[in-house]
Amino acid sequence: MRQSDTRVHKALREAVLNTLIHANYFAEVGIVIEKEKSFFRFSNPGILRIPYEKAIEGGNSDPRNPFLFKMFSQLGLGERSGYGLENIHTTWRQQHWKMPALQEEFQPERTTLTLLTTSLLPDDIVKFIKFSLKDRYHLLSPDEVLILVTAYQEKSVTNVRLQTLTNKYAQDINKLLTNFVHEGLLETQGAGRGTEYILSEVFKPSQEIFDYIQQSNHSEKSEIQGNHEINLGNKEKILGNFSESYNQLLAIAKPARENARLKPVIMRELILSLCKEQFLSLNELSELLNREAS
Repeated sequence: MRQSDTRVHKALREAVLNTLIHANYFAEVGIVIEKEKSFFRFSNPGILRIPYEKAIEGGNSDPRNPFLFKMFSQLGLGERSGYGLENIHTTWRQQHWKMPALQEEFQPERTTLTLLTTSLLPDDIVKFIKFSLKDRYHLLSPDEVLILVTAYQEKSVTNVRLQTLTNKYAQDINKLLTNFVHEGLLETQGAGRGTEYILSEVFKPSQEIFDYIQQSNHSEKSEIQGNHEINLGNKEKILGNFSESYNQLLAIAKPARENARLKPVIMRELILSLCKEQFLSLNELSELLNREAS
């Protein structure tokens, strides 16, 4: 049953388990788990028993209910001890969603974890970057797109800020930023560790760009409405075909999902087999193969 889990499914399961394992069951308030369109929220009585910074680093664990933790572990649920919050943060970062927010209250004691599914890559800004770079855009990695979008959104970006948004080390981020500066896509302000990077004149707004974004949004809206009308009459058939297709893809990807270490030759054959069935994005491949997209 768990073979078809995505990283997001695993992160949400980890959040549920954390809520149950770390709850203070002698408190007057209870456990609350909410699901809305743009977020998941997990709230339990009791506060953290270790600093939040150490919890998201991974490897640190002090469960309030060790017997519950042991029971879930024996059932094969949950990740390694002490890596729950770290795994959740990593997953949300890979999805380019806003970082999880944890709040502690003290009267009465309560811990609330909010997982927003709001993208850090707004469509209009991505379209702006895409129009400005033309064909060069398609050569960008997901992290490079995130750098440019963040620089636009926040007027500037720093190495330290990008470390909170990606899973890369300072040295790796510095290489990406330096390459952008050499290409003339970013400009520097300041020096040393406090260096800020801003978008260059390549990304200068123009009426042509805004017309392109407006036209693109209108086309997408029309396409969605048209597809909706077509799909209404064939909803059951389409859903059935999708389910059948997805199960076929899972069957093809099974060797990779069940084996963390696979020979590159075999992995290449699996990817080719999957892509023969239908077009798949990098994120879709990573979920099917249970591998990181980077």
